[in-house]
Amino acid sequence: MTDTSSSGIDIVIPNWNGRQMLEICLASLVVQRYRNFRIIVVDNGSADDSVAFVKDHYPEVLLVELPENQGFGAAVNEGIKAGTNDWVLLLNNDIEMDSLCLEILMREAVAEPDYKLFALKMVSFHDRSILD
Repeated sequence: MTDTSSSGIDIVIPNWNGRQMLEICLASLVVQRYRNFRIIVVDNGSADDSVAFVKDHYPEVLLVELPENQGFGAAVNEGIKAGTNDWVLLLNNDIEMDSLCLEILMREAVAEPDYKLFALKMVSFHDRSILD
């Protein structure tokens, strides 16, 4: 097996009024078998309790608070700027990850050094037999 222990990931999650989705997304990240990652939630001026939820339940998450909704691209860019790891994983806030996802992703990324971009296999949240 290829050593992935030194390859860190910044997981950037743009959020706008997605508190309920963050609950599922963040819970699926904290149970990942691969542990060398940092979660960065970029809140796009949410009016719900997204910011309070992250602060109260996930104090280890780096929370970047934008004063108003600046759009997906701006939020992603702010999250990338806040990161320090070798790899960046962009996640929508409505993602629930399998506990082996990051381990498999990093194993493949390290095994294929000529590739610089990888994508996750996504299945429908409501029907897991359908690729999204």
